[in-house]
Amino acid sequence: MSILTLPEGLNVSYTAFKIANDLMHDLTNGRETWKYPIKNYTTNDRELAVDIARIFDYYLGGSEIDKLPNCKSSDGIDYFSWDEGYGKPIFSVSSRGYYHYIGA
Repeated sequence: MSILTLPEGLNVSYTAFKIANDLMHDLTNGRETWKYPIKNYTTNDRELAVDIARIFDYYLGGSEIDKLPNCKSSDGIDYFSWDEGYGKPIFSVSSRGYYHYIGA
């Protein structure tokens, strides 16, 4: 088992780095390289989503992060619109991939 090392100057949590690394190296569904689009990762932890987006920005050149207003999380819990003043938002973070951001 290899140990992941955070790059110097990338101020993110190790948890976020591990999740982003796993997402970038998930070569399923026809992905042949980490440079292709990354599937969405959802969480109700805003800081985790922001850290994952920073990692995608660092390695892939860009990311997309959205706050989903009314949705059901993977554990089946309903989360209602944060803008309405109740519930917890779900954040979705992904990347269109290195090739997209360099214009290839």
